[in-house]
Amino acid sequence: MMKRMLIRKPVSKMAGLTLLETMFGIAIGALILIAAVIFYTSTKNSQNVSRAVTDINTIVAQADNYIAPGATALNSLSTNNGGNAVTTLQGAGYLPNPMYDPWGANQYSATVTVTSGSNSGIPGKIAISINSLLASDSACNAIATAAQGTNSGDLKGGTGGTSGVCSVTREL
Repeated sequence: MMKRMLIRKPVSKMAGLTLLETMFGIAIGALILIAAVIFYTSTKNSQNVSRAVTDINTIVAQADNYIAPGATALNSLSTNNGGNAVTTLQGAGYLPNPMYDPWGANQYSATVTVTSGSNSGIPGKIAISINSLLASDSACNAIATAAQGTNSGDLKGGTGGTSGVCSVTREL
């Protein structure tokens, strides 16, 4: 048997990538990169919404714990620290200090309104504002929708707040 010898082509005769093949490869790479960025952005936004809903539920739960002793605690929650209930709850050790929202370096703020009259059965409402997020943002609507599905659906307000800031109102 005779062995076949492989004959190698000279370097000058080897075929390379054409411009069309290179452009096609770059286009595929760009599509993969765009898909990855879209997926990352969507996932990050979902995480931020989930964290904001958890924080809102925590603020409401701790406000309920703070006002459990009675009307005096409810009134102090609505008037102390310039009316910011989050600062009052942090000072009393009910919430971590600082407590930043997921979108920026802003702390949550909350305003408590005492309900007058005993026939409502509700002592007050708390409006929690996310200062890094506008009410017109889709994430604000997602927070309101997600918060509505928690704590037996006790979301009573929605979005809106002062000066276009995202705000969620809950009953205490």
